[in-house]
Amino acid sequence: MTNQLMPLAVPNKTSELSELLEPLRHLRWEGGSDFPIPPQGVIEFSKLARESSATVEKLSAIVESEPGMTAQVLRSVNSSLYGVRDKVDSVQKAIALLGVSTCASIFLTKSLQIALKFFESQLLSYSDLRRESLERARFAKELALRMKLDPVLSYTAANLQDILLPFLTRRYQKEYAKYHQQLDWSGIEEFERDAFGWTHAEVTAKTLMEWGFPDSLILRVLLHHSPPEELFLSHGPQHQATPNAAAALLGDALQQSPGGITRLVDLQRFHPKMKLLSIASAVDTENSGAGGGHSSGLSLVNRIQCGMLEQVERRRGDSMVPGRQFGNYILERKLTESSMGAIFRAKHIMLRRQAAIKILRADKITTESIRQFEREVQLTSTLVHPNTISIYDFGRTSDDLFYYAMEYIDGLTLSDFVINKGPVPAGRVLIFLKQIFGSLAEAHMRGLVHRDIKPQNIMLSEGIGGVDHITVLDFGLVTEASSAEGQGIRGTPTFMSPEAALCSDKIDHRSDLYSVAAVGYFLLTGRLMFDGGISEVMNHHIYTEPKLPSEHTSNLVPQDLENVLMQCLKKSPEERPATAKEVLQRLHRCPAEIPWTDLDSEAWWEEFRRSSTPCQSENQGLDDTVLGEI
Repeated sequence: MTNQLMPLAVPNKTSELSELLEPLRHLRWEGGSDFPIPPQGVIEFSKLARESSATVEKLSAIVESEPGMTAQVLRSVNSSLYGVRDKVDSVQKAIALLGVSTCASIFLTKSLQIALKFFESQLLSYSDLRRESLERARFAKELALRMKLDPVLSYTAANLQDILLPFLTRRYQKEYAKYHQQLDWSGIEEFERDAFGWTHAEVTAKTLMEWGFPDSLILRVLLHHSPPEELFLSHGPQHQATPNAAAALLGDALQQSPGGITRLVDLQRFHPKMKLLSIASAVDTENSGAGGGHSSGLSLVNRIQCGMLEQVERRRGDSMVPGRQFGNYILERKLTESSMGAIFRAKHIMLRRQAAIKILRADKITTESIRQFEREVQLTSTLVHPNTISIYDFGRTSDDLFYYAMEYIDGLTLSDFVINKGPVPAGRVLIFLKQIFGSLAEAHMRGLVHRDIKPQNIMLSEGIGGVDHITVLDFGLVTEASSAEGQGIRGTPTFMSPEAALCSDKIDHRSDLYSVAAVGYFLLTGRLMFDGGISEVMNHHIYTEPKLPSEHTSNLVPQDLENVLMQCLKKSPEERPATAKEVLQRLHRCPAEIPWTDLDSEAWWEEFRRSSTPCQSENQGLDDTVLGEI
C-alpha cells in the first residue's frame, strides 16, 4: 500500500499538530536504515534537552567536551540570524540566549548535513543543493520576519526540507530521472506520490522526528510543498508553514515547483507584506556576503523580474493558471485539459468548499462555442438527481474567459476503475447501473439527451457510510430531444449507439440506453464490446451483434441482468426499452446471485484507501468528443 498522508495545512494548535504528525510514525519506506546516526555528543545533548532535569550547566558541559559543537553554537549565536549586539564567547550564555530547543536543532542540523554530504547524486549535486537551500532559508527568514512569525524555525526548516534529495535521487535514480526529463508533472510531490506513495517532505519529516527535532520545525518541513495559496485561504496569512511553502516555489536545479516564481508573484495579492522584490533584494545582499543563490548564477531579484514579465506574456495567451481567481473561486491545480479548455480544482474563497472549474480556452471562443457552453450549464443546472454532477456557478471574466464551477468528485472514473481493478462483480455492476439510469431517468423526463455516456464520464466515489456513489459527468453534448436533429456525428465511438454512428436525423433518449448498456458490458467483462479502429468500431455498432457478456468473463453474470443489457443493445431504438425509468424498474427486479452489500462496499473502500496505488482520475468531463476532432 502507498502511504496517503496527503498533508494539509492545519491551524497552529497542539492537538491538531500532533494529529498531523502522528501518521509519520507509520510511514513505510525502505531508506531509513541506511542513514548514519548523529555523533555521540549530539545524541547526549538532544536526549538531555528533552528531560525536565536539563540545566544550562549540564548542557554546556556536553557542548564544551566537543570542540566542533562549541564552534557551532558560538558561530550561530554570533550570526546575523539572532541579532545579538555584542559578541558572545561563552557556551552557557550562548545556550541561554538561543534556547535549548534551538541549540539542539543547530547540532542536529549540522550533523545531518555532514552525514549526508557524501551521498552525491548524478541528478542533484550537493553543492547546488546547499547553495539553493541557503537562498530558500534566507527568503523564508525574511518573509517570516515580515509576517511576525519565528524566523529561526523558518530558516532552519528551509535548510533541512530538501536535505534528503541527494540521497533519494541517487537511491531512486531511474525514477527521479523520469521526473527530471519529462517535467509534465504539476510538481515533484505529485510525481513522488505516483512513483513511491510517499514524498520527500514526508520521509524528511519522519527522519527529523526520529532524530529528535521539535514538532514545530518538523511541521514546516512536512508542509513545505503545500500550496501557499491554500494556506492563505484556509488559515489566513499567519500559518507557521507559509514562509517555507512560499520559499519552496523558488526555482532549483531539480525544478520541484514548475512555474513557482509566477505563483510567488500572484501571492502578493493575498498578503500586503509579501513584497517580493524587497524580500529578494535582502536575500541577494545576504547571498553576496555569505554565499548562496541559484545554480544558474542569476540573482533572485532578476529571476523574479523575469517571472513577472513571463507571467504577463503567458497570460496574454493563456489566463488559466493556478492561483487566479474566477468569481468566488481560486484555481488550485489543473486536473485535465483538451483543445477546447481545461478543468481546475478550485476552492471557494469564503466557504472553503472545493469545486471543479471548467474554463473555455480564450483562443477557442466562438459564437457557437459560447452558445454550446452556456446551454451545457443551463441544461445541466436544472438537474437535481444525487447521481448527476451539481453546477454551482457560471460566469465570464473581464478578459472574456467563460467558466462554470461544478461539484468536485474525489474518486476515480469507471474507466480507471476497470483498468486498475479488472472486471466488476455483477452485484456491484447492478448497483452502478441503477444509479446511472436513475440520473438519466431525470434528464430524459426533462427532455434532455446526454449523448456521450462512457466510463470516462462516470465517476465512482465513496459515499456516506462507505457506500458506492456514482456521479454522471460531462453533459457537454447534452441536447434537448426536440433539437437533436442534424447535429452530425458526436460522442465517443466505442460507446456510441448505432443511430449516432449513422448520423441519424433523430436521436432520442434510447441512444443513451444503448451507451449505458455498453458501459455495463465493459464493467462486467473488463473489455470493450468491439475492438478496432474508429471506422471499424462504428461499423460494428451498426451491423455486428455483440457476444453475450457471460462469454467474455469467468464471473457469474445473472441471466436477468444480461437480458436487460442485451435488449438495451438492440440495433433498432424501437426494440430497446422505452425509457430509462423502465430499465431502472427492471434492474430493481433483477436478483443478484451474489449480492454486493453496503458492508462489502465499506470494506472495499477501506482496503482501497489502505493498500491501493493512487489511480484516481480527476477528469471531470473535458474531452474532445466531436468525431471530426479525433
